[in-house]
Amino acid sequence: MRRHLPESALLLSLIVAFALASNVRLARTESITIIVPDDFLTIQGAIANAVEGDTIFVKIGVYYEHVVVYKSISLVGEDSNATVIDGNWTGRVVHIVSDNVNITNFTVQRSGSLNSPTLDAGICLDSATHCNISGNRVINNGFCGISLEYSQQNTIIGNSISNTTWGGIHLLSSSNNNVSRNVLTNNTYVGINGHASSHYNNITENEISNSTYGMFYHNVIHNNIQGNNISTIAVEGIYFQEQVSYNTVADNDFTNCSVGIKLLGPNHNNVISGNLLANGQSGIRIQNAGYTEIYNNTITHNYGGAWDAGIRLDYAANTRIHSNLITDNWRGILLYTTSPSVSIYNNNITHNEFGVRVASGGSNYLNVSGNDVMHNRGYGIGLTGFTSGSHYATLSRNLIVNNSDGIALGQYSNYHTIIQNNISQNGYGFYIDYSTQNMIYRNNIVGNDQQVYLSTGSVNSWNQSYPFGGNYWSDYTGEDMYSGEHQDLLGSDGIGDNPYIIDADNQDNYPFMEPLGPHDVAVQAVTLSKSIVGQGYNLYANVTVTNQGHNTEASSVTLYANATALETRELVLSAGNSIILVFAWNTSAFAYGNYTIWAYMEPVSGEAYTVDNTYVAGMVTITIQGDVDGDGDVDIFDIVKMAGIYGVEKPAPEYEANCDLDGDGDIDIFDVVKAATNYGKNW
Repeated sequence: MRRHLPESALLLSLIVAFALASNVRLARTESITIIVPDDFLTIQGAIANAVEGDTIFVKIGVYYEHVVVYKSISLVGEDSNATVIDGNWTGRVVHIVSDNVNITNFTVQRSGSLNSPTLDAGICLDSATHCNISGNRVINNGFCGISLEYSQQNTIIGNSISNTTWGGIHLLSSSNNNVSRNVLTNNTYVGINGHASSHYNNITENEISNSTYGMFYHNVIHNNIQGNNISTIAVEGIYFQEQVSYNTVADNDFTNCSVGIKLLGPNHNNVISGNLLANGQSGIRIQNAGYTEIYNNTITHNYGGAWDAGIRLDYAANTRIHSNLITDNWRGILLYTTSPSVSIYNNNITHNEFGVRVASGGSNYLNVSGNDVMHNRGYGIGLTGFTSGSHYATLSRNLIVNNSDGIALGQYSNYHTIIQNNISQNGYGFYIDYSTQNMIYRNNIVGNDQQVYLSTGSVNSWNQSYPFGGNYWSDYTGEDMYSGEHQDLLGSDGIGDNPYIIDADNQDNYPFMEPLGPHDVAVQAVTLSKSIVGQGYNLYANVTVTNQGHNTEASSVTLYANATALETRELVLSAGNSIILVFAWNTSAFAYGNYTIWAYMEPVSGEAYTVDNTYVAGMVTITIQGDVDGDGDVDIFDIVKMAGIYGVEKPAPEYEANCDLDGDGDIDIFDVVKAATNYGKNW
């Protein structure tokens, strides 16, 4: 009797027979390695026959192809110097249109040079994510070496990119990418370029040299540019142009660049810190940009034309320049055109042609405090203006030593407050030309070749009321036998009995007999743990306070949210020392909304300058737990944002504190679950 196969077995037999008869490979699920040219003569042929997850290993040789990668595969060359993909000067040589692609160990060369309607490149990522491009030589290409177009969360690492007609690495509308440890040299126009909404990228530890621009950014925000070495650049090492805000440029070396860093706005809230800028014409230029912070940089030996400087500002309101070493430049800090409300503090400004200079249209409401301004060949601090004066500046607590002029006020610079400075061993202590109604008091004016020069008509006030007093003058020869407002009461009070006469219209009515030791405490910085906090979680604030005077002081520090005092700390701080106070704000009792966080340090007895006793840290949003973008609801955008950095821990550059809901230092399942629990909620 004949046996009949079950229907399923019969169907399987027919499929196998058909496959064998048609020479068709059966579908498989395991990953394999395909070898070119052993298995297929061309790379494109290997891709056509690969499945997701396969590795294509390409042996040494020159492959004249335009490779389109449309599967999630790994493409590996045998030798990065000798495994060559050559585009013969047309189109894109390697065009990646799939996610999760790895390309490594190739020489990719001779792309086309078109930039419209497509961007020709050696390697192009086109709407691709989670790709890894590493260890390649990308040389002698037309428009671009490596381009990312509408591509997110990719890694471009350890490639050598050189001799492109336009640029090395180009990001177009591409965000959250990591571009690291690449060597880019002899690319005609730019090493790395980012524009058209390329946000949240990490550009780190790259070597860039011999280009017109090192990096060029347009219309980008929240990029981290850190640890790069940029040298021998014809124009700017880094150029930010228009709508480039909230970016960080930190710990980079700029050498032999015409200009190290240039910001051309309108842009705002960029941070420039910890960089070396040396041997150029200008170190940093900020033009039409607001709220830039420049700190902890070393800026040295930048000598260009008459108006180049270590740091130059043009229409750069509310810039903060602090804690920098600015030495051996043509001008140290130059405010060339109107830049109001700039703060310059705690810098070392030495051995420049001029220390700090305000020129051209003048800049009002300048604050220059706590700087060492020494050994500059021109004046230490000069407030002038060609077309209009500079008004309402505060110059305080500066050490101004051995300059041509200590402080120069010229061309109708009026209404300044000059207090608690040590001005010594300069040519002129003060050089005042056609400037009036300035308040100058409680300074130590010691051993200058000429203590004060005044042009005719410069009438200023050289003291406050009794007993606050005037200044200490090292050449004052009066006695201290009397006291009181009119110095007519018997008994010494530390103030000279007779005025210190400068000229017929200027005199210090209450000159001190001994040098002044100022009492001065300040809030130097407030750093917040996050800017968006879920209601019920803690916000942490690190408040840095300092004693900038000469005596041990007892004071208190209070942290505020709007007008509400959150916590007060008492402290004793010795002269010259700083301390960081950590405040924890439990937000449980606070309504959803925006809160301005600020700190206030109680002035100490005898403190005259209290502007820096208040520090506004910024705005914090209290919202629903899981609303990580602060728009008032927990939606898919919040979940996607958290998922994109899931598992990231401090201090990884990808870590974002607002996504770490519980503040434990990582973005983990507990954070995601909390967000998911509140999904769909809003306020």
